Amino acid sequence: MDGTRHAKATVPAVLLLAALLLFPAGVPGGSPGNSLVDAAETNTVVVDIPACQVETQADVDQVAFPGGRTLVAEEGRPQVPYWLHAVEYPEGEVVRSVILVERSGRETLSGLDLPTVLHEDDPEVPAGMKPGWYPEEIFLWRVVDHGDGRSTLSLVLYPFYYDPETREAECFHRYVFSVETADSEVRITGLSVDREVRVPEGPVSVDLSFENDGAVRDLVVDLAVWAAGEDAILLGLPLRQLEEVQGKGTFQAAWDCTGFPVGDYEIQATLRDDEGFPLDTATAIVLLRNASDLPPSSTPIPTWAPEGAPGIRSTFLIALLAGGLGLLAASLVLFLLLRRRRHRSRPPR
Repeated sequence: MDGTRHAKATVPAVLLLAALLLFPAGVPGGSPGNSLVDAAETNTVVVDIPACQVETQADVDQVAFPGGRTLVAEEGRPQVPYWLHAVEYPEGEVVRSVILVERSGRETLSGLDLPTVLHEDDPEVPAGMKPGWYPEEIFLWRVVDHGDGRSTLSLVLYPFYYDPETREAECFHRYVFSVETADSEVRITGLSVDREVRVPEGPVSVDLSFENDGAVRDLVVDLAVWAAGEDAILLGLPLRQLEEVQGKGTFQAAWDCTGFPVGDYEIQATLRDDEGFPLDTATAIVLLRNASDLPPSSTPIPTWAPEGAPGIRSTFLIALLAGGLGLLAASLVLFLLLRRRRHRSRPPR
C-alpha cells in the first residue's frame, strides 16, 4: 500500500487547519529575531513497536500490540491497535516541532476479519464496517503539562492499517522522529475554571495567567478541549492574538459545555509565538456530571434575589426578619413578666 494513502485528504479544511496548529509536524524553524525561545536544539526519538499478536475467536480476529491500545473512537470502523510513546522534559524546556523522519519495518497481513467498533452493546440496527483503509492518520502529538514546569511529549502512533474490503493489513514497527526543543521566556503561571464539577449546561469560564520575561512580543492563545484519557481533540476554541506582551498578563475565555455528554474533560491552553510554535502548555480539569450526582456544594441554591446581586439581598432580608421576630418575642415575654410582677406587688384591699 502506498504511504500517501494515510494522509488526511478527507479531513475538512477547518479541522486540518486546527490540526496543523495543534500538531505542527514538519514546520520549519523561525528566524532568531522573531523567536521567544533561546536557540533551538534538535534531538532524535526512536520508537520500536513490538510484533502484533493475532487471536482468533468465533471467526473474528483480535489484533494487538503487547503494551499497546485499541482504537475505538469511530463507530463502524475496524478495531485496530495503536501505540503511545511518552518523552519527559524538564522545567522551562518546550517542544517546538515534531517531524517524522523515518517509518520502516513494514509487515503485511492478509485474510483478517477484524471486529467492528460499536458504541452500543445491543444496537437496534447492526453497524456495518465502513470501507477504505483505516486509520488515515500516521501520527499525532501533544504536550501534557504537569503543573510544576515539567511536561510530557505524547506521541500517538498509528502503525496498523486495515482494509475491510480486501481483508489486508499493513504494520510498521519503527518510527524515527526529529524533535525540536528550546528554553522559553514565556510561561503559563496559572490556568483555572470557575467550577470544576458541574452539569453540562452553559459556559465554563477559563482564566489564564502568563508571564513573558523577554522582549515585547505578540502571542497567540490556543485553547482546546479533550476527553480525559483520549488522544483526539474534541473542540478547538477560536485562536486569540495578544499584541505587545511583556511581563505579566491574563486572558479570559469560555467553553459552552451545553450538550456535551457526562464525563471527564481537559481544557488545554497553549501559548504560541506569531509563527505558531508552542511556548508553554497547561491543563485544567472539568468534570461534567448529572445534577443528581453533584455534591451539595456544587448545586446552586435557588434564591429570590434580584439579578445583579444573587443571594445578598435575600439573605439580608431573611436575617433582618428573623432578628425582628426574635426581638418582638423577647419584648413580649419581658412585658408579661413585668405585668405579672406588678400584679403580685399590689397590696390587698
